[in-house]
Amino acid sequence: SGGTGNVINQTLINNSNQVGTVTYTVTPYYANCQGQPKTVVVTVYPKPTVTPSVTEEFICSGNATNISLSSNIANVTYSWTVIPNGVSGATPGTGNQISQNLIAVGVVGTVEYIVTPTVNGCIGDPVSIMVTVTPTPEIFTNSNPPAICSEDFTGISLSASIPGTTYEWTVVQNGVEGAF
Repeated sequence: SGGTGNVINQTLINNSNQVGTVTYTVTPYYANCQGQPKTVVVTVYPKPTVTPSVTEEFICSGNATNISLSSNIANVTYSWTVIPNGVSGATPGTGNQISQNLIAVGVVGTVEYIVTPTVNGCIGDPVSIMVTVTPTPEIFTNSNPPAICSEDFTGISLSASIPGTTYEWTVVQNGVEGAF
């Protein structure tokens, strides 16, 4: 908008994904004398955004994240910080892909990636991405169960490194019936 005074202090907003401009034509006055107008052009870059492929991801311990970063503005760079909670392997970084092997240190851990987009010296709003990392249980059995007689119970005890683990098994029978 037009105005008066010795400072033009306006908040300019570019909601497009292209570079925009604002042209001010300033005319100086002193008493009743008008000076030569001067044109001032302000280039306004759009504020970059980041669009992650996911905002929440669930992986098993030892697997890699698979998070792609994009924007509706060209040439955006991305950087991220990490807030790990019971997870190792998460590191700050840059790029358009977050692919890090994460290991749960406890029962279930999380990593918050805080991604910040930048373009033309303009910093966009950070976006938070949460990754939940579930540990992979290690199974324990009574080692080398003894041979049994026909019609006896197997008695194979199962336990795991993580409380609450459930179990599934498959069976291959060779000259025996009753296994399922």
